[in-house]
Amino acid sequence: MFEALAETVLPDLIAKGDPEEPLRIWVAGCATGEEAYSLAILFKEALLQAESPRKVTLFCDRYR
Repeated sequence: MFEALAETVLPDLIAKGDPEEPLRIWVAGCATGEEAYSLAILFKEALLQAESPRKVTLFCDRYR
C-alpha cells in the first residue's frame, strides 16, 4: 500500500495546489502512532524527491 501511494498518489498530490499551503493528512484509528510515523516519512521522502517547499500537517485520530 505504501509503495502504491508513493508511486501513484503522492507525486500528483504534491505537484497540485498552492505550494504555500500545507498538505493536511488525517490518519484515522492510530493505535500506536506507527501508522502516522510511516506516512510522515513517506511524505517527507516524496517532498524531497519533488524538491517541493510544501509542508505537511499530520493529524492522528487515536482510538481510546
